[in-house]
Amino acid sequence: MFKSVAVTVVAFLLLPGVWRQTAVLIGMAAGTGIAAVTGLAPPWPRSPARQSSTARPWGAPRARAATSPRAPC
Repeated sequence: MFKSVAVTVVAFLLLPGVWRQTAVLIGMAAGTGIAAVTGLAPPWPRSPARQSSTARPWGAPRARAATSPRAPC
C-alpha cells in the first residue's frame, strides 16, 4: 500500500498542470501492477460481476398456460 501512495505523491509532484489530476489513476495502476508482480493479487477478481453463470439443476424457466384468471385482491 505504501508503494502505491508513494507513486501517487511522486506523480503529483512531477507532473505539470492538468496532468496532476491523473496522479491518483497512476498510483492505482502502479499499486495493481506491483501487487500482480509480487503475487499479492489474485489472477482474476472474485466479484459477483466477473463470475460466470452456472446452470441451475431445475433447468430453464417455462411459461405456464393460463388456466383461469385470478380474482383481484
